[in-house]
Amino acid sequence: MKIPQYLTLILCVFLSSCERSSYSDSEVQIKAEGYTDKGVELQFVVPSESGYYCPGLDLDYDGEKVKYSYVRSRVDQSPKVDAKAEERDGVLAATVPFASGQKSMELIDSSGKSLGKWQQTSP
Repeated sequence: MKIPQYLTLILCVFLSSCERSSYSDSEVQIKAEGYTDKGVELQFVVPSESGYYCPGLDLDYDGEKVKYSYVRSRVDQSPKVDAKAEERDGVLAATVPFASGQKSMELIDSSGKSLGKWQQTSP
């Protein structure tokens, strides 16, 4: 059975719109990072694209290590992210919270590079 071309096209468009992607670490400029009362805040800039933006970070907790990636989404979508980004004067900021009971964290980017270690100073 041969699938009509228009159905193939519709399927391709649908699958590409559902695809979750992320910016590579080399595409992102980290402007600042530091401890806040809510966790570790990252301030960063992603490439300017007319059809895409960064709504925030995906996080993967593994003990004290937290691997993070910068979500890349179409402007007409609002995907769920673990750490929502807010724009402040052209720079995005997202806070990576300490997990319950976590006393310290090491942030690891998606390429495996450590950004640093932080100790929680309040309970």
